[in-house]
Amino acid sequence: MRKSSFYLFFLAVICISCQCRTAAAQEAAQDSLKYTHWSLELKGGLSTLRGGSRDTAGAVILSGKPRIAAGLTLEYTFNPLWGLAVEYMYADYSNWGFDARSHEGALIGEVNLSNLLAPRRSGCSRQVNVYGHIGGGLSFYAYERQGVAPAQKRSGTTTVMPMGMSAEWNISKTLALNLRGEYRWHSGTNMLGIPPFEPGYGFWAGTGGIRVKFGGARHIRNITWGDYTRMADKALLDTLLQERQDQMQDRMKSLLQEYQSQHLRDNEAYRAEIGALQEALAAVRDSCRNMQQAAPGPATFTLTAVHFSTGEYRLSPSDKSYLSALAALLKQQEQWLLSVSGHTDNTGTETRNKTLSDDRAEAVRTFLAGKGISTARVAISSAGSAQPAADNNTPEGRRKNRRAEIQLLIR
Repeated sequence: MRKSSFYLFFLAVICISCQCRTAAAQEAAQDSLKYTHWSLELKGGLSTLRGGSRDTAGAVILSGKPRIAAGLTLEYTFNPLWGLAVEYMYADYSNWGFDARSHEGALIGEVNLSNLLAPRRSGCSRQVNVYGHIGGGLSFYAYERQGVAPAQKRSGTTTVMPMGMSAEWNISKTLALNLRGEYRWHSGTNMLGIPPFEPGYGFWAGTGGIRVKFGGARHIRNITWGDYTRMADKALLDTLLQERQDQMQDRMKSLLQEYQSQHLRDNEAYRAEIGALQEALAAVRDSCRNMQQAAPGPATFTLTAVHFSTGEYRLSPSDKSYLSALAALLKQQEQWLLSVSGHTDNTGTETRNKTLSDDRAEAVRTFLAGKGISTARVAISSAGSAQPAADNNTPEGRRKNRRAEIQLLIR
């Protein structure tokens, strides 16, 4: 019983740590991604009594004898780390001189040890998962002792605690095969009519089964923990980019109203700002597309750049709003890092442009630091005018080159 308590405590600690690790990512992912969670497992195999029992003369009258065990489990998997299941199990505990059977129901917690210990797997290892489980419930038993007069018959209820491990192979998005080994401890002391060697009866069980995952490709058991957190990261980034897109569209609408009311539709400054906003919107859409196509694992995403006036490194109000939203996400996701690269057009000397590009990158880092983001998470570099994004021979091209590019690294 002390071993059982230790196993229960150990797996409870794992479950709690799983829940702490998943809280932030799960909230974001569940809001934007539609997973399916229910699955049904059918299983069958053998069980055998652990140890035995003795009569009053000291002779062993119960010992291990393999018998049939079968059942089914309905599980709700909350995320790739853990789930809860309701189990029904039929076990034939008949032995020499006994005819005994049990119908058992239990609530079981299951932890995906593969995702807990190796969250970012690849290749064939992604298809195989090792689980640990423990639970508790009731056993409704009945036995008849044969070869004695008068015949002994009895039925009753006792608590049962199943615990063990299983290996599961996802043969498709809908089906999985598994092998399970477990120890099923029963608290009763007269379950088979004769007291056991130690408190309670223990049975070893080995089963094989097939699991049906409702929802197929969108089932939560088909993805690794690394994939899950990546999808949650994508959901957060998608929200950020959508907000950036909405800001730009609102600004375009405001510009149209302003210049139409003043009959300035041919104004060069108007055309330049509208063109800049249209290009920025296209960059946002490209970022969204690249983000969705990214493969599992660490990745780098290029976010929309911030732009500056000639010879300046002050951030515009819209860029400050964008960076504030980015800072809020960085606070939620401590594994995110940034790389900011400052650039200029070809106006001015090489020395001046190098200093100005460094000031522009530093302006972004300083602003984020003011929002609570450690400068250690934001690497900066400066390229001067050496890496133009557009032709410096036109005013529009020079405007595009006065920028600070932002890259996001998700580890």
